[in-house]
Amino acid sequence: MRKAAIFICMALTALAGGLRLTPDPAPFRQLTFSHAFLAENGALLRLTTAGDGRYRLWTPLADFAESLVRATLAKEDRRFHYHLGVDPFALGRAAFGQVTGSGSTGASTLTMQLARLIWRLETRSVFGKMRQIAYAFGLEARWSKAEILEAYLNLAPYGGNVEGAGAASWLYFGKAPMALTEPESLRLALLPQSPGTRVAALTSFGQVRASEKASALVLALALRPSLVEAKALVKEAYQLEPRDRNAMPWRAPHLVERLRRQLPSPPARQSGAVVTSIDLGMQDLVERAVSRHLESFSKVGIENAAVLVVHHPTMRTRAYAGSADFNDRKLDGQVDGIRARRSPGSTLKPLLYAQALDKGIIHPLSLVLDLPSGFGSYDPENFDKSFSGPIDATSALVKSRNVPAIDLLNLVTASSFHDMLTRGGVRFRSDAKHYGLTLAIGGAEVTMEELAVLYGAMAGDGKARPLRLVEAGERAAGTPMLTAEAAFLARTMLSRNPRPGERGAGQRGVPARRATLEVAWKTGTSFGLRDAWAVAVVGEWVIAVWLGDFKGRPNSYLIGRDTAGPLLFKVIDALAAERADATSAPLAGAPRKVRRVQVCALSGNLPGAACSVLRETWFIPGVSPVHTCSLHKMVSVDATTGRRICATAGAGARDGAVGRKVVQRAFEFWPTDALRAFARLGVPRRGPPPFEAGCGARVAQAKASSGVQILSPRKNLIYPVPVETGRSADPILLAARAATDAGRIYWFLDESLLGETAPGETLAWTPKPGKWVVRAVDQLGAADAREVEVIAVR
Repeated sequence: MRKAAIFICMALTALAGGLRLTPDPAPFRQLTFSHAFLAENGALLRLTTAGDGRYRLWTPLADFAESLVRATLAKEDRRFHYHLGVDPFALGRAAFGQVTGSGSTGASTLTMQLARLIWRLETRSVFGKMRQIAYAFGLEARWSKAEILEAYLNLAPYGGNVEGAGAASWLYFGKAPMALTEPESLRLALLPQSPGTRVAALTSFGQVRASEKASALVLALALRPSLVEAKALVKEAYQLEPRDRNAMPWRAPHLVERLRRQLPSPPARQSGAVVTSIDLGMQDLVERAVSRHLESFSKVGIENAAVLVVHHPTMRTRAYAGSADFNDRKLDGQVDGIRARRSPGSTLKPLLYAQALDKGIIHPLSLVLDLPSGFGSYDPENFDKSFSGPIDATSALVKSRNVPAIDLLNLVTASSFHDMLTRGGVRFRSDAKHYGLTLAIGGAEVTMEELAVLYGAMAGDGKARPLRLVEAGERAAGTPMLTAEAAFLARTMLSRNPRPGERGAGQRGVPARRATLEVAWKTGTSFGLRDAWAVAVVGEWVIAVWLGDFKGRPNSYLIGRDTAGPLLFKVIDALAAERADATSAPLAGAPRKVRRVQVCALSGNLPGAACSVLRETWFIPGVSPVHTCSLHKMVSVDATTGRRICATAGAGARDGAVGRKVVQRAFEFWPTDALRAFARLGVPRRGPPPFEAGCGARVAQAKASSGVQILSPRKNLIYPVPVETGRSADPILLAARAATDAGRIYWFLDESLLGETAPGETLAWTPKPGKWVVRAVDQLGAADAREVEVIAVR
């Protein structure tokens, strides 16, 4: 009787002082918990450890399967909802065991166990047991029953470094705790009493001890009242094979690692589940495509790649492969290629063309010149070292001609383009002056993520929105970058780009499924052949691809169209096969303000009377340039000799003085530099015929009307010259376009003669700081002038 009295006095003493003496559960609040990173469908990507190296995933009580809660209460504390922290019946039973010497059956309630877990109590001594009872009373006073049960389920030991049923559910059964079946719940409910033994030993029903079976049967009866059903449940539970913890999922590792570093370890009572935007099927598809593609290129030294797939209407990231293999140290596989800053090559050109469309400098069929040009000391070349001559803007973009792009950037201005890209989320390391005109062809480093955001703006309404990596949150309002009209025109131009190895859509031999896909895409190759890029808008997706080496080693095979383009279309074709609706959908329709108009097929301007071949293009009323074609002109020609006549006469008229028939014919009036380019390309042009004899005044008048146009120096361009001793300034190349047979061009700086050239030739001028007026005058009196600002730099 004495032992029982002592035991009961301990409980009464603890009850009396528990409310006042229980310390604040600070150790509980100081615990950190794991993150469970999930795909959008709830599949586990990765379960991280808490700050102390334990798997401890906080899970709200409502997110546990009801069967697990019932089984846990049946095992640990059947009268949990009816006591104040200590079960008097259990105390009495324990006291009776002490008196009779029959052994203790255990008096710890679930609340008492929670107190021991929070404060790490030693409960084998009398004093330790009194503290446990007192702290249990204190917890009951501070927390509700639901909070106590929730905390216990999140802190109970489940073997090794696993704490809490939430982490145990993922580790042993690979599923969320809400998805646990009754057999799985029964299995987990048995673990906290002796987790180390049971995790290692309970592998098959036949090896379980009789006492273990009896304990499991008691729990099973709490879930299935029928004895037959309860026995069947126990047998089913012990036939389960818990998964190998070493085979835990490790999916989308670059994205998970990125989020893990961004998100602090969650505290107690904050859910550790993070639902990402990753589509596991799409992630698998991308990883397979990368692996197969690199197999075919490994023999030429290309071993690494990164791919990003974004659903551009919502900017949700659907697949995120930062490298070919996260665990390959030779590849620096843990480097995240999605966020690595690299030279983008020509992948920014579509954004430049879009801004030029927005500013009314071009429309999709405007004539641009791909000719040798000098921009101060900068003489750009195309990738293939050749020039195409006059070309329409869409073809120049699709063929990725550098000179027209740099010419457009000169008109748009580097600072304006830099500002637009900055609004689009590009984090430049320097200002626009640092990059200059190279900004058009990859002179500034960007990330794949930034490219995806820029192309996402071009795929939609022209507003840039950040990537969404997790499902939480709504679609951002976006930062205006382009008008919806310019975005539409730019992606329409890009959609004319044929697949690698194909001349164009609809050609013979192109599979029907491929031909139906509308893909607006662009490639890029960085300086020094270190990076190969391909970025596309197709259906609802923005897809970005990079191949290269994180150490920056060059490789002559790293050419965007040859290596990145094929990988891009492998991903596109795989998506089209599995997600036909979202991939085959046409690009967003034309905004209300754009119109279709007919233009001259050669000049790209509104057709004049002499234009016979027309093409249709998109046009932004009030924005796109409006000019009537001056390339084609009607000329009076002697029907017999084919020469131009001196006087003006109507078609079919007869010159009474001579008795000849005069006809009106259309001819092309190209400037001299364009004609020379056509000649180099072997492209004949139908230029005007020579005048007949005795038309000297008429010839002079025709030549003078053609005028002179200065090509270099450029408008709105500031030229820097160094002021250091011993360093000379780079010359500015003066060049002008003039009519055929215009004679010499004379160059003047203010009123001083600098020199003379033939039309299309250049004259080197070494400038000094200041503001100057450069004039070009031909022998027929036609002239053009350009203001030039030269600044001193150190």
